Amino acid sequence: MAVKSRLMQRHILQDDICSICGNSEETINHALFECEAAKTIWNHCEFRYLLSEAPTGSFGERWNWLSSKLKEYDVLRVAGMLWAAWRCHNMRIYGNSTPNPVMMAANYCKMVEDYQYYAERVYHCRAGLGVVVRDNNGSMLLTATKKITQLRPDIAEAMAISYAMSTLLRFGYNSAWIESDALNIVSAITKRHYGAAPIFHILEEIRALYNAFNVCIFSHVKRNSNTVAHLVARGDIGECQELIRTDSFPESIVSLSMLDLSSN
Repeated sequence: MAVKSRLMQRHILQDDICSICGNSEETINHALFECEAAKTIWNHCEFRYLLSEAPTGSFGERWNWLSSKLKEYDVLRVAGMLWAAWRCHNMRIYGNSTPNPVMMAANYCKMVEDYQYYAERVYHCRAGLGVVVRDNNGSMLLTATKKITQLRPDIAEAMAISYAMSTLLRFGYNSAWIESDALNIVSAITKRHYGAAPIFHILEEIRALYNAFNVCIFSHVKRNSNTVAHLVARGDIGECQELIRTDSFPESIVSLSMLDLSSN
């Protein structure tokens, strides 16, 4: 944050006195907790007594302490109030206006609440992994659907491959030709890419499963050649987390599978 204490350290300003109250060093802690607008916000919030016990050495130390004492949702509310305090601070200095700090904080907390409501329904909705197992002639032997939390597409595609391999092993198959329409994931597996991101942990699982097969080949197919697996992934399995079929396949899947074979 571009508070005056930091700007002075970088030789951009000649002093670090707060432009609003005029009698304190303008540090991050001062701007967000102690200056006029910030003090008004914290004096009107439910966390004022907790804040009085928080360490004052640095903002990082205070934030970590508060985060350890509050539930996740309350941490987000506190972040909204900090955002409001900084906004009020800047409007006083650069906008030549004096907003109502309590109203500003209430509006920012409402924005946080609205975002949480949105995120719960968009980012935490359910998705599905779909697996279709065929024999050498293309006849379906097995379908598997597993519900997961909605994830990034690349992570979901990698999880689908891992799920396909583990399902095959569970049913005693030790030779497999794994097809996926995610070229980036197939490439990452075959080229043995490594890294610290979550996707690489799934790739490591795939490589571990690979060692359990006598033969295992990975290849990329076009998305329109993988439509049966996508239909299986979207299948309604009620309250179950997983549904595996070895017979009595739904008519829609059988029909699409037959069309898929006829087009190849």
